[in-house]
Amino acid sequence: MKKVTRKKLWKGFILFSLVCNILGMVFGVWAGSNWIAFGHGISAIVAVFIYLETLEQGKEDSDDEQ
Repeated sequence: MKKVTRKKLWKGFILFSLVCNILGMVFGVWAGSNWIAFGHGISAIVAVFIYLETLEQGKEDSDDEQ
């Protein structure tokens, strides 16, 4: 069985959030609302920065298992 750590859960959540925000941007453009697209675009950029931060943290701790 694979170990599930907080870092893996966090990375999964961030990637899910990024995909949802990209879909929200597409929907905002399709619906004709610039504010929806802008809001989701900002959230997607923040999600990318958070994901890059998790990549720089290095190796996972063994006591981090959930």
